[in-house]
Amino acid sequence: MRTPSVTHVENRATRLHDMMLHLDLNPAAFARLDRGDAYAEARAKCLKCALAAECLSWPSASGSHAEKPPEFCPNASIFERCPRLGRKADA
Repeated sequence: MRTPSVTHVENRATRLHDMMLHLDLNPAAFARLDRGDAYAEARAKCLKCALAAECLSWPSASGSHAEKPPEFCPNASIFERCPRLGRKADA
């Protein structure tokens, strides 16, 4: 049985992953950024973020891949330092 706190953590982890996908970030490079410290910092920021509603609605509003992270995101500066995969946006 999942507790509300476990569900909360899982939801926040999913949002971080979804944001990475929409920004077309290289997940391996992101995991290695600052020797893993950037990823740990991003996860911690997601867990504490008060802008979950904005985060949930942003990917659908931005299309398949976004050029830059949303300004409201506390992880925007971390995301901007991470290399992208270079996939073409879905048509």
